[in-house]
Amino acid sequence: MTVTPEPAQPTPGPGIPHTPVPGTKPEPGTPESGRLPGPGIFSEPDNRRTLHAITALDVKLILPQQLNAATDRDLKFYFNEIPGKPAVFLRKVRIEIPVGEGEQDLATEPNARNVHPSAAGGGSGGGWAYAGPPGAGGGKVWYDFGPNNPVQFTGFGLVLTLPAVRINTKASTGPLDIRVTAYTSSAADTPEPGWTVSTDTASGVYKFPTGFEFSGLRVEEVMVPYNTSGTLRWESQAANCTVVYKTKDGDEMRCDVGAEKEWFTPHLTTYTNFRVEARSVEGQNSLVYALNTTALVDTPDLNLHTLNVGGTTTFSNTVTIATGQALSVDTIKVSPNGRPNIAFFDDVWLDEKDLYVKGNIETRMTNAGAKGLLKVAGNTTLNGHLTVAGDHSIRTRHLRGPVDGRTLIIDEDKTGTELPGPVKLLSAVNYQNPVLKDRWSEPKDSDFLYFGNSGAVECSIDIAVPGGIPAYTVQVDGGFCFVVPAGWQYRKRGEGNLKVFFVKFGRSL
Repeated sequence: MTVTPEPAQPTPGPGIPHTPVPGTKPEPGTPESGRLPGPGIFSEPDNRRTLHAITALDVKLILPQQLNAATDRDLKFYFNEIPGKPAVFLRKVRIEIPVGEGEQDLATEPNARNVHPSAAGGGSGGGWAYAGPPGAGGGKVWYDFGPNNPVQFTGFGLVLTLPAVRINTKASTGPLDIRVTAYTSSAADTPEPGWTVSTDTASGVYKFPTGFEFSGLRVEEVMVPYNTSGTLRWESQAANCTVVYKTKDGDEMRCDVGAEKEWFTPHLTTYTNFRVEARSVEGQNSLVYALNTTALVDTPDLNLHTLNVGGTTTFSNTVTIATGQALSVDTIKVSPNGRPNIAFFDDVWLDEKDLYVKGNIETRMTNAGAKGLLKVAGNTTLNGHLTVAGDHSIRTRHLRGPVDGRTLIIDEDKTGTELPGPVKLLSAVNYQNPVLKDRWSEPKDSDFLYFGNSGAVECSIDIAVPGGIPAYTVQVDGGFCFVVPAGWQYRKRGEGNLKVFFVKFGRSL
Protein backbone atom coordinates (compact mmCIF):
# COMPACT_ATOMS: atom_id res chain seq x y z
CA MET A 1 0.00 0.00 0.00
CA THR A 2 0.99 3.64 -0.35
CA VAL A 3 0.83 5.71 2.82
CA THR A 4 -0.72 9.16 2.41
CA PRO A 5 -1.51 11.87 4.96
CA GLU A 6 -5.06 12.60 6.05
CA PRO A 7 -6.43 15.91 4.68
CA ALA A 8 -7.41 18.71 7.02
CA GLN A 9 -11.14 19.37 7.47
CA PRO A 10 -12.05 23.01 6.57
CA THR A 11 -14.81 25.15 8.07
CA PRO A 12 -16.69 28.02 6.38
CA GLY A 13 -15.62 31.65 6.63
CA PRO A 14 -17.02 35.08 5.57
CA GLY A 15 -15.56 37.55 3.09
CA ILE A 16 -16.06 39.86 0.11
CA PRO A 17 -15.27 39.50 -3.60
CA HIS A 18 -12.18 40.98 -5.22
CA THR A 19 -11.28 41.62 -8.85
CA PRO A 20 -8.15 39.79 -10.08
CA VAL A 21 -5.45 41.94 -11.65
CA PRO A 22 -1.98 41.11 -12.99
CA GLY A 23 0.65 41.51 -10.28
CA THR A 24 4.36 41.29 -9.63
CA LYS A 25 6.18 38.43 -7.98
CA PRO A 26 8.00 38.83 -4.64
CA GLU A 27 11.68 39.64 -4.66
CA PRO A 28 14.00 36.64 -5.18
CA GLY A 29 15.31 35.10 -1.99
CA THR A 30 12.18 35.54 0.11
CA PRO A 31 11.37 32.37 2.11
CA GLU A 32 8.40 31.34 0.02
CA SER A 33 7.42 27.84 -0.94
CA GLY A 34 6.88 27.02 -4.63
CA ARG A 35 6.15 29.42 -7.41
CA LEU A 36 3.85 28.42 -10.22
CA PRO A 37 6.07 26.22 -12.45
CA GLY A 38 3.65 26.07 -15.38
CA PRO A 39 0.09 26.86 -16.52
CA GLY A 40 -2.30 25.42 -13.98
CA ILE A 41 0.38 23.27 -12.28
CA PHE A 42 1.46 23.88 -8.68
CA SER A 43 4.30 22.65 -6.51
CA GLU A 44 3.74 20.36 -3.53
CA PRO A 45 1.47 21.60 -0.70
CA ASP A 46 3.33 23.64 1.88
CA ASN A 47 2.89 20.97 4.55
CA ARG A 48 4.74 18.36 2.42
CA ARG A 49 8.45 18.11 1.71
CA THR A 50 9.97 15.44 -0.54
CA LEU A 51 13.52 14.38 0.32
CA HIS A 52 14.81 13.74 -3.19
CA ALA A 53 18.39 12.88 -2.24
CA ILE A 54 17.27 9.57 -0.72
CA THR A 55 17.19 7.95 -4.14
CA ALA A 56 16.26 4.38 -3.15
CA LEU A 57 12.91 5.33 -1.59
CA ASP A 58 10.13 7.91 -1.81
CA VAL A 59 10.49 9.86 1.47
CA LYS A 60 8.25 12.75 2.51
CA LEU A 61 7.97 14.90 5.61
CA ILE A 62 4.37 15.85 6.36
CA LEU A 63 3.97 18.90 8.59
CA PRO A 64 0.85 19.72 10.64
CA GLN A 65 -0.03 22.77 8.57
CA GLN A 66 2.15 25.56 10.00
CA LEU A 67 4.88 25.09 12.60
CA ASN A 68 3.99 27.86 15.03
CA ALA A 69 6.27 29.02 17.81
CA ALA A 70 5.36 27.87 21.33
CA THR A 71 3.00 25.12 20.12
CA ASP A 72 3.08 21.31 20.14
CA ARG A 73 3.31 19.78 16.65
CA ASP A 74 3.59 16.26 15.21
CA LEU A 75 6.19 15.56 12.51
CA LYS A 76 5.42 12.54 10.31
CA PHE A 77 7.84 10.93 7.85
CA TYR A 78 6.38 8.70 5.11
CA PHE A 79 8.45 6.05 3.31
CA ASN A 80 7.26 4.27 0.14
CA GLU A 81 8.86 2.33 -2.68
CA ILE A 82 9.59 4.12 -5.95
CA PRO A 83 7.73 2.38 -8.83
CA GLY A 84 10.09 1.13 -11.50
CA LYS A 85 13.16 1.04 -9.26
CA PRO A 86 14.67 -2.15 -7.75
CA ALA A 87 13.25 -2.91 -4.31
CA VAL A 88 15.69 -2.52 -1.41
CA PHE A 89 15.93 -3.62 2.21
CA LEU A 90 15.49 -0.57 4.49
CA ARG A 91 17.76 -1.42 7.44
CA LYS A 92 17.71 1.74 9.54
CA VAL A 93 16.42 5.35 9.57
CA ARG A 94 17.80 8.32 11.54
CA ILE A 95 15.89 11.59 11.97
CA GLU A 96 17.76 14.71 13.22
CA ILE A 97 16.26 18.00 14.40
CA PRO A 98 18.08 21.23 15.40
CA VAL A 99 17.74 22.02 19.10
CA GLY A 100 18.22 25.15 21.18
CA GLU A 101 16.41 28.40 21.90
CA GLY A 102 17.30 30.27 18.70
CA GLU A 103 15.37 31.20 15.59
CA GLN A 104 16.94 28.34 13.58
CA ASP A 105 16.20 25.69 16.23
CA LEU A 106 13.05 23.59 16.23
CA ALA A 107 12.86 22.81 19.96
CA THR A 108 14.90 23.10 23.11
CA GLU A 109 17.08 20.07 23.83
CA PRO A 110 15.16 19.03 27.00
CA ASN A 111 11.88 19.12 25.10
CA ALA A 112 13.39 17.19 22.18
CA ARG A 113 14.65 14.46 24.57
CA ASN A 114 11.11 14.09 25.99
CA VAL A 115 9.63 13.18 22.58
CA HIS A 116 8.31 9.59 22.34
CA PRO A 117 8.72 8.51 18.69
CA SER A 118 6.64 5.75 17.11
CA ALA A 119 6.65 3.58 13.96
CA ALA A 120 3.81 2.05 11.95
CA GLY A 121 3.78 -0.22 8.89
CA GLY A 122 6.99 -1.46 7.35
CA GLY A 123 5.72 -4.78 6.04
CA SER A 124 4.53 -8.02 7.58
CA GLY A 125 7.25 -9.47 9.81
CA GLY A 126 9.35 -6.31 9.74
CA GLY A 127 8.29 -5.06 13.14
CA TRP A 128 9.65 -1.51 12.89
CA ALA A 129 10.25 0.32 16.20
CA TYR A 130 12.02 3.30 17.72
CA ALA A 131 15.48 2.30 18.99
CA GLY A 132 15.81 4.84 21.84
CA PRO A 133 17.07 6.70 23.71
CA PRO A 134 17.73 9.69 21.44
CA GLY A 135 21.27 10.83 20.70
CA ALA A 136 22.46 14.40 21.08
CA GLY A 137 25.41 16.55 20.06
CA GLY A 138 26.46 19.47 17.88
CA GLY A 139 23.15 21.29 18.34
CA LYS A 140 21.18 18.23 17.17
CA VAL A 141 18.99 15.54 18.69
CA TRP A 142 18.47 12.37 16.63
CA TYR A 143 16.16 9.40 16.73
CA ASP A 144 16.98 5.95 15.30
CA PHE A 145 14.40 3.47 13.95
CA GLY A 146 14.86 -0.07 12.68
CA PRO A 147 13.08 -3.36 11.86
CA ASN A 148 13.16 -6.50 13.98
CA ASN A 149 13.77 -8.49 10.78
CA PRO A 150 15.03 -7.23 7.41
CA VAL A 151 12.13 -7.09 4.92
CA GLN A 152 12.42 -6.06 1.28
CA PHE A 153 10.71 -2.68 0.97
CA THR A 154 7.96 -3.33 -1.59
CA GLY A 155 4.16 -3.19 -1.61
CA PHE A 156 3.82 -1.42 1.73
CA GLY A 157 4.53 1.89 3.48
CA LEU A 158 6.24 3.01 6.67
CA VAL A 159 5.33 5.98 8.90
CA LEU A 160 7.73 7.34 11.50
CA THR A 161 6.29 9.94 13.89
CA LEU A 162 7.81 12.49 16.25
CA PRO A 163 4.67 13.35 18.27
CA ALA A 164 3.97 16.53 20.23
CA VAL A 165 7.28 18.24 19.58
CA ARG A 166 7.25 21.44 21.65
CA ILE A 167 8.32 24.22 19.24
CA ASN A 168 10.47 26.89 20.85
CA THR A 169 9.24 30.47 21.18
CA LYS A 170 11.06 32.21 18.30
CA ALA A 171 9.87 32.39 14.69
CA SER A 172 12.35 31.55 11.90
CA THR A 173 14.60 33.87 9.98
CA GLY A 174 15.51 31.01 7.63
CA PRO A 175 14.72 27.34 6.95
CA LEU A 176 15.25 24.71 9.64
CA ASP A 177 17.80 21.91 9.18
CA ILE A 178 15.66 18.75 9.63
CA ARG A 179 17.51 15.73 8.23
CA VAL A 180 16.66 12.14 7.35
CA THR A 181 19.29 9.44 6.78
CA ALA A 182 18.31 6.09 5.23
CA TYR A 183 20.44 2.93 5.43
CA THR A 184 19.59 0.39 2.70
CA SER A 185 20.98 -2.82 1.24
CA SER A 186 20.24 -5.00 -1.77
CA ALA A 187 20.17 -8.23 0.28
CA ALA A 188 18.84 -9.17 3.71
CA ASP A 189 22.16 -10.60 4.92
CA THR A 190 24.38 -7.66 3.94
CA PRO A 191 26.37 -6.57 7.04
CA GLU A 192 26.24 -2.91 8.16
CA PRO A 193 29.56 -1.86 6.60
CA GLY A 194 28.03 -2.71 3.22
CA TRP A 195 24.85 -0.68 3.68
CA THR A 196 24.17 2.30 1.39
CA VAL A 197 23.78 5.57 3.30
CA SER A 198 21.88 8.57 1.86
CA THR A 199 20.98 11.79 3.68
CA ASP A 200 18.72 14.69 2.76
CA THR A 201 17.40 17.84 4.43
CA ALA A 202 13.71 18.73 4.26
CA SER A 203 13.72 22.00 2.32
CA GLY A 204 11.78 25.13 3.17
CA VAL A 205 10.62 24.31 6.73
CA TYR A 206 9.95 27.47 8.77
CA LYS A 207 8.57 28.41 12.18
CA PHE A 208 5.76 30.95 11.99
CA PRO A 209 4.74 33.43 14.70
CA THR A 210 2.50 32.06 17.43
CA GLY A 211 -0.69 33.81 16.27
CA PHE A 212 -0.32 33.02 12.55
CA GLU A 213 -2.87 30.63 11.02
CA PHE A 214 -3.82 29.63 7.47
CA SER A 215 -5.84 26.53 6.58
CA GLY A 216 -8.97 25.15 4.95
CA LEU A 217 -8.58 26.50 1.41
CA ARG A 218 -11.41 25.14 -0.78
CA VAL A 219 -13.84 25.96 -3.58
CA GLU A 220 -17.36 26.20 -2.16
CA GLU A 221 -19.02 24.84 -5.33
CA VAL A 222 -18.61 21.14 -6.06
CA MET A 223 -18.87 22.03 -9.76
CA VAL A 224 -18.83 25.62 -11.05
CA PRO A 225 -21.31 26.18 -13.93
CA TYR A 226 -19.64 26.99 -17.24
CA ASN A 227 -18.67 30.67 -17.68
CA THR A 228 -19.68 31.67 -14.14
CA SER A 229 -17.76 32.64 -11.01
CA GLY A 230 -16.76 30.30 -8.18
CA THR A 231 -16.05 31.09 -4.51
CA LEU A 232 -12.77 30.46 -2.67
CA ARG A 233 -12.83 30.37 1.14
CA TRP A 234 -10.20 29.73 3.80
CA GLU A 235 -9.41 30.32 7.48
CA SER A 236 -6.61 32.74 8.41
CA GLN A 237 -5.32 34.80 11.33
CA ALA A 238 -2.54 37.39 11.53
CA ALA A 239 -2.02 36.97 7.78
CA ASN A 240 -2.34 38.95 4.55
CA CYS A 241 -3.38 36.76 1.63
CA THR A 242 -2.73 36.82 -2.12
CA VAL A 243 -4.66 34.71 -4.66
CA VAL A 244 -2.53 33.42 -7.53
CA TYR A 245 -3.78 31.60 -10.64
CA LYS A 246 -3.09 31.30 -14.33
CA THR A 247 -5.43 32.08 -17.19
CA LYS A 248 -6.03 29.51 -19.92
CA ASP A 249 -3.54 31.51 -22.02
CA GLY A 250 -0.82 30.93 -19.40
CA ASP A 251 -0.70 34.44 -17.92
CA GLU A 252 -0.11 34.53 -14.14
CA MET A 253 -2.59 36.68 -12.21
CA ARG A 254 -2.12 37.88 -8.61
CA CYS A 255 -4.75 39.51 -6.42
CA ASP A 256 -3.96 40.87 -2.95
CA VAL A 257 -6.97 40.38 -0.65
CA GLY A 258 -5.45 41.38 2.69
CA ALA A 259 -7.05 39.80 5.75
CA GLU A 260 -10.18 38.67 3.87
CA LYS A 261 -11.16 35.01 3.94
CA GLU A 262 -13.24 34.80 0.75
CA TRP A 263 -12.66 35.59 -2.94
CA PHE A 264 -14.86 35.30 -6.01
CA THR A 265 -13.07 33.93 -9.06
CA PRO A 266 -13.42 35.36 -12.57
CA HIS A 267 -15.83 33.55 -14.88
CA LEU A 268 -14.38 30.10 -15.50
CA THR A 269 -14.61 28.02 -18.68
CA THR A 270 -12.11 25.30 -17.77
CA TYR A 271 -10.62 23.57 -14.73
CA THR A 272 -8.48 26.15 -12.93
CA ASN A 273 -5.91 25.77 -10.14
CA PHE A 274 -5.73 28.46 -7.48
CA ARG A 275 -2.95 29.13 -5.00
CA VAL A 276 -3.49 31.32 -1.94
CA GLU A 277 -0.35 32.66 -0.26
CA ALA A 278 -0.69 33.76 3.37
CA ARG A 279 2.05 36.14 4.59
CA SER A 280 2.58 36.56 8.33
CA VAL A 281 2.19 40.10 9.63
CA GLU A 282 3.72 39.67 13.10
CA GLY A 283 7.38 39.86 14.04
CA GLN A 284 10.33 41.07 12.01
CA ASN A 285 10.12 38.39 9.32
CA SER A 286 7.50 38.04 6.62
CA LEU A 287 7.04 34.31 6.01
CA VAL A 288 4.65 32.86 3.43
CA TYR A 289 2.55 29.72 3.74
CA ALA A 290 0.64 28.64 0.61
CA LEU A 291 -2.19 26.20 -0.15
CA ASN A 292 -3.54 25.01 -3.50
CA THR A 293 -7.00 24.02 -4.70
CA THR A 294 -8.74 23.36 -8.02
CA ALA A 295 -12.08 24.70 -9.27
CA LEU A 296 -13.95 22.12 -11.36
CA VAL A 297 -16.12 23.45 -14.18
CA ASP A 298 -19.23 21.76 -15.58
CA THR A 299 -18.73 20.85 -19.30
CA PRO A 300 -15.42 22.75 -19.48
CA ASP A 301 -13.21 23.75 -22.38
CA LEU A 302 -10.20 21.43 -22.50
CA ASN A 303 -6.71 22.00 -23.86
CA LEU A 304 -4.90 18.66 -23.67
CA HIS A 305 -1.56 17.34 -24.84
CA THR A 306 -2.73 13.74 -25.27
CA LEU A 307 -6.25 12.32 -24.95
CA ASN A 308 -6.78 8.56 -24.84
CA VAL A 309 -10.42 7.45 -24.88
CA GLY A 310 -11.21 3.82 -24.18
CA GLY A 311 -14.96 4.03 -24.74
CA THR A 312 -17.39 5.91 -26.99
CA THR A 313 -16.87 9.63 -27.64
CA THR A 314 -19.80 11.78 -28.76
CA PHE A 315 -19.28 15.22 -30.34
CA SER A 316 -22.44 17.32 -30.37
CA ASN A 317 -20.83 20.06 -32.44
CA THR A 318 -17.98 20.67 -34.89
CA VAL A 319 -14.62 18.93 -34.42
CA THR A 320 -11.69 20.90 -35.87
CA ILE A 321 -8.22 19.52 -36.50
CA ALA A 322 -5.53 22.22 -36.46
CA THR A 323 -3.92 23.09 -39.76
CA GLY A 324 -1.10 20.72 -40.61
CA GLN A 325 -2.17 18.16 -38.01
CA ALA A 326 -3.52 14.67 -38.71
CA LEU A 327 -6.43 12.68 -37.31
CA SER A 328 -5.42 9.02 -37.09
CA VAL A 329 -8.10 6.45 -36.33
CA ASP A 330 -8.50 2.73 -36.86
CA THR A 331 -12.29 2.97 -37.22
CA ILE A 332 -14.54 5.99 -37.67
CA LYS A 333 -18.31 5.66 -37.56
CA VAL A 334 -20.67 8.51 -38.42
CA SER A 335 -24.24 8.73 -37.14
CA PRO A 336 -25.66 11.88 -38.74
CA ASN A 337 -28.74 12.07 -36.45
CA GLY A 338 -30.99 13.38 -39.16
CA ARG A 339 -28.32 15.14 -41.20
CA PRO A 340 -27.98 13.79 -44.76
CA ASN A 341 -24.19 13.64 -44.92
CA ILE A 342 -20.80 14.13 -43.34
CA ALA A 343 -18.74 16.97 -44.81
CA PHE A 344 -14.99 17.03 -45.43
CA PHE A 345 -13.56 20.33 -46.61
CA ASP A 346 -10.30 18.81 -47.76
CA ASP A 347 -9.08 15.59 -49.33
CA VAL A 348 -9.82 12.39 -47.43
CA TRP A 349 -7.36 9.50 -47.61
CA LEU A 350 -7.45 6.12 -45.91
CA ASP A 351 -4.06 4.39 -45.83
CA GLU A 352 -4.53 0.63 -46.23
CA LYS A 353 -7.94 0.83 -44.54
CA ASP A 354 -11.43 -0.01 -45.78
CA LEU A 355 -14.20 2.57 -45.91
CA TYR A 356 -17.77 1.31 -45.46
CA VAL A 357 -20.65 3.72 -46.00
CA LYS A 358 -24.20 2.47 -45.35
CA GLY A 359 -25.81 5.64 -46.67
CA ASN A 360 -24.91 7.89 -49.56
CA ILE A 361 -21.45 9.22 -50.30
CA GLU A 362 -20.94 12.43 -52.24
CA THR A 363 -17.79 14.35 -53.18
CA ARG A 364 -17.83 18.01 -54.21
CA MET A 365 -14.63 19.75 -55.31
CA THR A 366 -12.49 17.44 -53.12
CA ASN A 367 -10.91 14.04 -53.50
CA ALA A 368 -11.83 10.86 -51.65
CA GLY A 369 -9.02 8.32 -51.82
CA ALA A 370 -8.96 4.81 -50.37
CA LYS A 371 -5.95 2.51 -50.68
CA GLY A 372 -8.05 -0.25 -49.19
CA LEU A 373 -11.62 -1.27 -50.06
CA LEU A 374 -14.41 1.25 -50.71
CA LYS A 375 -17.93 -0.10 -50.21
CA VAL A 376 -21.06 2.04 -50.50
CA ALA A 377 -24.42 0.44 -49.77
CA GLY A 378 -26.39 3.50 -50.85
CA ASN A 379 -26.12 5.80 -53.86
CA THR A 380 -22.81 7.34 -54.92
CA THR A 381 -22.89 10.77 -56.56
CA LEU A 382 -19.76 12.06 -58.27
CA ASN A 383 -19.97 15.70 -59.34
CA GLY A 384 -16.45 15.45 -60.74
CA HIS A 385 -14.59 12.68 -62.56
CA LEU A 386 -14.18 9.05 -61.50
CA THR A 387 -10.65 7.90 -62.39
CA VAL A 388 -9.41 4.33 -62.17
CA ALA A 389 -5.61 4.32 -61.83
CA GLY A 390 -3.24 2.12 -63.80
CA ASP A 391 -4.59 -1.07 -65.38
CA HIS A 392 -7.38 -1.48 -62.82
CA SER A 393 -10.95 -1.95 -64.02
CA ILE A 394 -14.51 -1.10 -63.05
CA ARG A 395 -16.84 -4.07 -62.74
CA THR A 396 -20.58 -3.71 -62.76
CA ARG A 397 -23.60 -5.89 -63.43
CA HIS A 398 -25.76 -3.07 -64.73
CA LEU A 399 -24.59 -0.03 -66.69
CA ARG A 400 -27.37 2.49 -67.11
CA GLY A 401 -27.68 5.98 -68.49
CA PRO A 402 -28.87 9.03 -66.53
CA VAL A 403 -32.44 8.98 -65.25
CA ASP A 404 -33.24 12.17 -67.17
CA GLY A 405 -32.98 10.34 -70.51
CA ARG A 406 -29.65 11.72 -71.60
CA THR A 407 -26.98 9.40 -72.95
CA LEU A 408 -24.22 7.70 -71.03
CA ILE A 409 -20.88 8.86 -72.49
CA ILE A 410 -17.67 6.88 -72.06
CA ASP A 411 -14.67 9.03 -73.02
CA GLU A 412 -11.61 7.38 -74.43
CA ASP A 413 -8.51 7.08 -72.25
CA LYS A 414 -6.12 9.84 -73.32
CA THR A 415 -3.11 7.65 -72.38
CA GLY A 416 -4.08 4.87 -74.82
CA THR A 417 -7.10 2.65 -75.25
CA GLU A 418 -8.38 -0.33 -77.19
CA LEU A 419 -11.49 1.67 -78.12
CA PRO A 420 -11.37 3.41 -81.49
CA GLY A 421 -13.16 6.46 -80.17
CA PRO A 422 -16.02 7.70 -78.01
CA VAL A 423 -18.80 5.19 -77.27
CA LYS A 424 -22.36 6.35 -76.68
CA LEU A 425 -25.18 4.16 -75.40
CA LEU A 426 -28.35 5.05 -77.26
CA SER A 427 -31.44 6.18 -75.44
CA ALA A 428 -34.50 4.00 -74.96
CA VAL A 429 -36.00 4.72 -78.42
CA ASN A 430 -33.12 2.96 -80.15
CA TYR A 431 -33.69 -0.64 -79.17
CA GLN A 432 -35.55 -3.53 -80.76
CA ASN A 433 -38.42 -4.41 -78.45
CA PRO A 434 -39.18 -7.18 -78.12
CA VAL A 435 -36.73 -9.64 -79.67
CA LEU A 436 -38.91 -12.14 -81.48
CA LYS A 437 -38.77 -15.73 -80.36
CA ASP A 438 -37.00 -18.22 -82.67
CA ARG A 439 -36.39 -15.58 -85.37
CA TRP A 440 -32.86 -14.79 -86.44
CA SER A 441 -31.86 -11.11 -86.43
CA GLU A 442 -28.73 -9.29 -87.44
CA PRO A 443 -27.12 -6.26 -85.73
CA LYS A 444 -27.90 -2.95 -87.39
CA ASP A 445 -24.35 -1.87 -88.24
CA SER A 446 -23.47 -2.34 -84.56
CA ASP A 447 -20.35 -3.59 -82.81
CA PHE A 448 -21.82 -3.87 -79.32
CA LEU A 449 -25.10 -5.42 -78.16
CA TYR A 450 -26.63 -5.11 -74.72
CA PHE A 451 -29.51 -7.48 -73.86
CA GLY A 452 -31.88 -6.99 -70.93
CA ASN A 453 -34.62 -9.25 -69.60
CA SER A 454 -37.29 -7.17 -67.91
CA GLY A 455 -39.63 -10.09 -67.24
CA ALA A 456 -39.74 -12.67 -64.47
CA VAL A 457 -39.29 -15.61 -66.87
CA GLU A 458 -35.76 -16.57 -67.81
CA CYS A 459 -34.83 -16.87 -71.45
CA SER A 460 -31.71 -17.48 -73.51
CA ILE A 461 -30.08 -16.19 -76.70
CA ASP A 462 -28.48 -18.13 -79.51
CA ILE A 463 -25.50 -16.45 -81.15
CA ALA A 464 -24.72 -17.69 -84.70
CA VAL A 465 -21.89 -17.16 -87.16
CA PRO A 466 -22.70 -16.14 -90.75
CA GLY A 467 -24.80 -18.83 -92.42
CA GLY A 468 -26.98 -19.49 -89.38
CA ILE A 469 -24.70 -22.00 -87.64
CA PRO A 470 -25.19 -21.59 -83.82
CA ALA A 471 -21.90 -20.85 -82.03
CA TYR A 472 -23.09 -20.65 -78.41
CA THR A 473 -26.13 -19.98 -76.24
CA VAL A 474 -26.26 -17.55 -73.29
CA GLN A 475 -28.87 -17.32 -70.53
CA VAL A 476 -30.33 -13.87 -69.82
CA ASP A 477 -31.80 -13.30 -66.33
CA GLY A 478 -31.41 -9.55 -65.98
CA GLY A 479 -28.69 -8.25 -68.23
CA PHE A 480 -25.89 -9.41 -70.52
CA CYS A 481 -23.33 -7.49 -72.50
CA PHE A 482 -21.03 -8.70 -75.30
CA VAL A 483 -19.55 -7.84 -78.71
CA VAL A 484 -21.11 -9.31 -81.89
CA PRO A 485 -18.92 -9.18 -85.04
CA ALA A 486 -20.41 -7.96 -88.31
CA GLY A 487 -22.59 -10.60 -90.05
CA TRP A 488 -23.32 -12.61 -86.93
CA GLN A 489 -26.94 -13.26 -85.91
CA TYR A 490 -28.90 -13.72 -82.69
CA ARG A 491 -32.32 -15.14 -81.74
CA LYS A 492 -34.31 -15.50 -78.53
CA ARG A 493 -35.33 -18.80 -77.00
CA GLY A 494 -37.91 -18.95 -74.23
CA GLU A 495 -40.71 -16.60 -73.09
CA GLY A 496 -38.77 -13.80 -71.37
CA ASN A 497 -39.38 -10.13 -72.24
CA LEU A 498 -36.04 -9.57 -73.96
CA LYS A 499 -34.80 -6.19 -75.13
CA VAL A 500 -31.65 -5.44 -77.11
CA PHE A 501 -29.64 -2.21 -77.29
CA PHE A 502 -27.26 -1.42 -80.17
CA VAL A 503 -23.97 0.43 -79.67
CA LYS A 504 -21.53 1.56 -82.33
CA PHE A 505 -17.90 2.38 -81.55
CA GLY A 506 -16.99 5.89 -82.59
CA ARG A 507 -20.46 7.31 -83.17
CA SER A 508 -24.14 6.91 -82.31
CA LEU A 509 -26.43 4.86 -84.49
